[in-house]
Amino acid sequence: MPDFSHLTAQQIMQTRPICARPDEDLSELARRLVESNINGAPVVDNDRLVGVVSRSDVMRVRVLYETLDSQVENRLEPPDVRSEDFSENLRGAFQGFRDRLAHLKVRDVMRTEVISCSPDTPVPQVAQQMLDQHIHRIVVVENQRPVGLISSLDIVRLVAQAATS
Repeated sequence: MPDFSHLTAQQIMQTRPICARPDEDLSELARRLVESNINGAPVVDNDRLVGVVSRSDVMRVRVLYETLDSQVENRLEPPDVRSEDFSENLRGAFQGFRDRLAHLKVRDVMRTEVISCSPDTPVPQVAQQMLDQHIHRIVVVENQRPVGLISSLDIVRLVAQAATS
């Protein structure tokens, strides 16, 4: 097994991570995550790390709001009105929560408890933090400013490279 104890976060981190702003529209962030092929981003306000948000966070809120709309809609559903050759469902789709979804900001779904490390944190410690916290990314910070990001894929890539060299 290769020894990674000599490697630090700074040596494997992605520099200049794509960051979100707390006041950014959630729909805009979702688009940027997909376009950039990433699953999460640090949330930065005035160059300071204030949170982290993932695609899972965005989807969880979207599914919740759509489910709530469906439940309300089902409870509001009036009976079908029928007469000889005519039938009409008077039900209109309830979209109160979906409408709210369109106005959500990153701050509404971000997690403010961010697991982070410093650039000189040993890579095995970073990997252990990911395992212990059940997370897929750690923000590398220096003076409360994000300077990089390490994802679980970065750790897997490191192990794969060591195995093939």
